[in-house]
Amino acid sequence: QQLTVDDLPNFSPAWSPDGTQLAFMTIEADNTREIYVMDVRDGRVTNLTQHPADDSLPAWSPDGTRLAFVSTRDDGQADVFVINLADGAVRNITQHPAAETSPVWWPVVR
Repeated sequence: QQLTVDDLPNFSPAWSPDGTQLAFMTIEADNTREIYVMDVRDGRVTNLTQHPADDSLPAWSPDGTRLAFVSTRDDGQADVFVINLADGAVRNITQHPAAETSPVWWPVVR
């Protein structure tokens, strides 16, 4: 089943841990990259990042409350950021002069 229907290219799909949401990157008409989340139960799509810098490569936290992603928003260099899905707060967690890509969460062990 096709989930996205817009004319813009979508990349880097990532399922939420509970399987109800799909995060993905879209290349916008102005060629910037944004992170969206779709609720697959009702098809509602939300732009999480809404920033003029490039945001890409979403990765869900094991508990589904946060998304890590790569962005050039601070200094034009790719860093890993985390967005809290409850309040939209975004935090740069790498702040390193080298480029970071492809964030992955360490699994939760119970």
